[in-house]
Amino acid sequence: MKSNKEIQDIQDILLLLDADYQRSLQPEPSDAAEGSGYWEQIDIIRPLFSDAQPFTQGSILLRLIILDSLYSTNGRYAQFDLETIAREFYAFASDRKLADYFQGIVRGSTDTQTFFTKKYGLNKNLTEGPSFMSLVSKYAFYLLAHYPQAYPLGFPIYDSLALATYPLTCKLIGLSPRPQSGAKHNIKEHIEPYVQALDELRGHLFKGMSTQTQQFILLDAYLWRIGKINQGSITLLLDRPDFERFITNMGMEGYVKPRGAGSLSFDEALLKACKEIPCETALKGIGSCTFKALFQHWKKYYAASLITKKNGN
Repeated sequence: MKSNKEIQDIQDILLLLDADYQRSLQPEPSDAAEGSGYWEQIDIIRPLFSDAQPFTQGSILLRLIILDSLYSTNGRYAQFDLETIAREFYAFASDRKLADYFQGIVRGSTDTQTFFTKKYGLNKNLTEGPSFMSLVSKYAFYLLAHYPQAYPLGFPIYDSLALATYPLTCKLIGLSPRPQSGAKHNIKEHIEPYVQALDELRGHLFKGMSTQTQQFILLDAYLWRIGKINQGSITLLLDRPDFERFITNMGMEGYVKPRGAGSLSFDEALLKACKEIPCETALKGIGSCTFKALFQHWKKYYAASLITKKNGN
């Protein structure tokens, strides 16, 4: 394990995210989290999981449809899939019983109902539909987030950005990442080792910390944000004024991908600019304290390890 410096720097970001999330719980969402679309999206979904919502198959289906739409988990491309998931969730008879089931996975139980790996629905040609590990994890994430006292850790979201950032963060703090392919129980194909891997990382990052927010919410916010910048994307990270300032600061205003082989897409060009342009130039006029700290953190610890197209750096 590396020195405490890297972990302390990550903890500083986690504390900023903790404060942002707590502000997002206040009655005025416009003051929630410095205009971050990430928190605004959570604000949209959170009321669907409140106690004011009846526990019916229809309310469960509505949650799944909105989650699928906002997170683009592709449930709309199969037939009868979300309806089947809703029916199976409804069989638990209450939100708390279903939450207890998901909490069991966090504590080391197996997904005996195979919610995360089961194939749901049908394709148009009557072949078997897909599995919905990401969508089910998001449902579990929001369900447990509604009961923070009962489930203090929450549930980790499974998505491609978390998978991509996880080994980089492990390397940063000197932790051996768990395999994503080849192994019988790799974290990309099985929810149990995925949860175990993120819980191990969480244990190192939050050691000695006290937060008001469930730690898996904060870990997801951190991994997702680093993953977005690693892709050359700042979508949902800034409000419109800060977004426009940042793109202008990076010299990307009006950028159109040039014709010809090897030319850079917008995201590729933005990532290249993020690596090359100094922080003081990139962040000039940016109002979000969290984004400024996150971007400086990314430049310090992650930027140098990324390979960008053309320059090979």
